[in-house]
Amino acid sequence: MKKQIYFFWMLLAVLFTSCGRKTVNIVKEEFEDGSPKVVRQYEIRGKDSILLRETIFYQNGQKYIEGKYTNNQRDSIWTAWLPDGKIWSQGGYKEGLEDGPKKVFYTNGSLFYEGEHKMGKRIGVWKFYDSVGNLIQSIDYSSIISSDTLPH
Repeated sequence: MKKQIYFFWMLLAVLFTSCGRKTVNIVKEEFEDGSPKVVRQYEIRGKDSILLRETIFYQNGQKYIEGKYTNNQRDSIWTAWLPDGKIWSQGGYKEGLEDGPKKVFYTNGSLFYEGEHKMGKRIGVWKFYDSVGNLIQSIDYSSIISSDTLPH
């Protein structure tokens, strides 16, 4: 009898926590052949839908761009791929603005450049490389005066 009561309460807890909430993928845009171009994932809470994630595809079906949303703004790590499936770039977002480390790669997989953003602005030292991995330039954005910091 105790097992039945326990099972009943567990079932009730699962139903209560999942009631009114589900995750759905919606194709927002298609290619001419009907294959998905833009797919968004939403959490449905009663009458409300909350955007969680977006995936954009190349016509060949490979992922092009993917990342998460918070409050309808890009958030967390976003990744972009080349048509052959190799990573093209990765960078963070916070409140819809680039924020955190960013890396961009050549088609051969070598690092093209790397740096960091803070609330949409480049900060610190950004490094740029040639296609075989040799450092060719460094730019220190902390020493560059932004027009935002100039007196009016």
